[in-house]
Amino acid sequence: MRFSLTTWNINSVRLRIDIVAKFLKSARPDVLCLQETKCIDDAFPLKRFKRLGYEHVALNGQKGYHGVATVSRIPLREFSRHDWQDNGEARHVGVELLGPDAAGAQGIVLENVYIPAGGDIPDREANPKFGQKLDFLGRMTSFDFEVTPFVTVASFQRDADSQRLQPAPECQIMLLCQNLCWCHDCSLIAAPDRSQHCTCGDGRFS
Repeated sequence: MRFSLTTWNINSVRLRIDIVAKFLKSARPDVLCLQETKCIDDAFPLKRFKRLGYEHVALNGQKGYHGVATVSRIPLREFSRHDWQDNGEARHVGVELLGPDAAGAQGIVLENVYIPAGGDIPDREANPKFGQKLDFLGRMTSFDFEVTPFVTVASFQRDADSQRLQPAPECQIMLLCQNLCWCHDCSLIAAPDRSQHCTCGDGRFS
């Protein structure tokens, strides 16, 4: 199975829609996953994405904060929404890729996640945000994903001191995903506004 996928912490999709449009016209990934969209669903620039050929959309938005969106040239259906913090924050949307135009990826479930930031002090007692992040990752990694194959993409919010953890909680997520899928030609790209997106081409899933 092969398709191209980009994941991008966009930090306000409405503010950066022109940069996103320029990228999509150039790279043309099959699927784009956005985190930190910072808008409610009704305010999402849906028409702009549809004009670019991304007619299939799953949104989980929130005013001013958080928010995730998956836009696709491949038909999809929203599959799930999980609140791993149990606080109402919009941090996840899952979709299933559908139809004969699914570029060989029909049936794959794609989980798009915006992981909380943990701050700079890797100590649960001294830094409550760090504890919240560990709890989120713990619930996420222990979640029983019933459907395979699936792909998890996320804004991991790597914190300054998180590399001191052994093992780092971010690595738990990556190991979980690598057990189920792998990609060729994966590159991290810095956009002109210093945001970053990761593009995976020639993804192959077993």
